[in-house]
Amino acid sequence: MEDMTKKFANAILSRRKQLGLTQEQLAEKIGTTKQVVSKYENAQRSPKVIMANAFASALDTTLDELLGVEPANIDDDRLEALHQNPKLCQLFDRQRRMSDEDIDKMLQLSDWIVKENYGE
Repeated sequence: MEDMTKKFANAILSRRKQLGLTQEQLAEKIGTTKQVVSKYENAQRSPKVIMANAFASALDTTLDELLGVEPANIDDDRLEALHQNPKLCQLFDRQRRMSDEDIDKMLQLSDWIVKENYGE
């Protein structure tokens, strides 16, 4: 999580400067204060989905770009399933706070559940 927070901080600072915006101007675009923008730029706050989207919109970039991740290639059926099932959305949101080790454990658990219940 810490690495993502730093990537986000560096990305919003860099993009803000690239656009020639002050912290006050960016804060106004997002609907927050200069102090809040400063905390994000100094990696003192981890981005939540709503705020990260607000930064992406205000900085005319993508969320993937700000978070330093490659865009995922998710087929339409999987994306639709994610949107239709609130529990899948919860799992997806929670994985952002997990370490790689935690995600590996979740994958092992899901493999076990599928094998036990569906014989796959």
